[in-house]
Amino acid sequence: MAPLSTLPHWEGEIRRWTDMHVVVLHGSVESRENILKYEWRSKAGEFDVLLTTYEICIVESALLASIPWSGIVVDEAHRLKGKNNKLGDVLRKMEFGCKLLLTGTPLQVSFSNKGEAQNNTEELWSLLNFLQPERFEDLAQFQADFGDMKDASQLEKLHDVLKPYMLRRMKEDVEKSLKPKEETVINVELTALQKKFYRAVYDHNTSVLWGRGCGVRRSVGNDSKNLPSLMNIMMELRKCCNHPFLIRGAEESILSEIRAGGWTG
Repeated sequence: MAPLSTLPHWEGEIRRWTDMHVVVLHGSVESRENILKYEWRSKAGEFDVLLTTYEICIVESALLASIPWSGIVVDEAHRLKGKNNKLGDVLRKMEFGCKLLLTGTPLQVSFSNKGEAQNNTEELWSLLNFLQPERFEDLAQFQADFGDMKDASQLEKLHDVLKPYMLRRMKEDVEKSLKPKEETVINVELTALQKKFYRAVYDHNTSVLWGRGCGVRRSVGNDSKNLPSLMNIMMELRKCCNHPFLIRGAEESILSEIRAGGWTG
């Protein structure tokens, strides 16, 4: 199971390295009916691998759940994250001899409103719960054991728990012929328009921000409550560097000032 854009790659690699018969199930209702008629049902029990997408798995869940599968491989397995994940709920109703999840982000870092890094253990638990629900049954207990993993002992304990389930591979571990990555940094000066917005966001210039977007709303009383959080500010600064028009409301405001002859940026 993989994103639609990667299905041809998966099919090509399977055919390249194995002699297994592959059926690719995707497309419109009519297309899927033809696949089921000519490639699936006419060769029942003969195909070795079924390639499909997350969306088709949900749509065809009744059919897929009727088959006892030898195993499942889920590419981009972060799609299974979350307690109320529909794809995860569908797959949990199916029978698999083994399960393999492929992901580059088993544990994702999020940021609080104060800009503090937080490890999302709930998302990690959802993957482990899918792999072995009888062992990782209680989310509350898992979070109590590992929390936000700011403590070194919690992190060490988690490593011990993950060791039987996780195989990590870096590019340099599997491809020795790759040359070291080279980076060329080219400094480009901001335009006058970019500088004006960049400084306004950086300095919390509410008079500019309220007039030209940035997601800040004027409040009565304590204005600081409605200023952007640290992560929002970082995103707005990035938008300034790409193009000020990416800031919500900026394009309309700037163009109206230009038409009125009042823009000096």
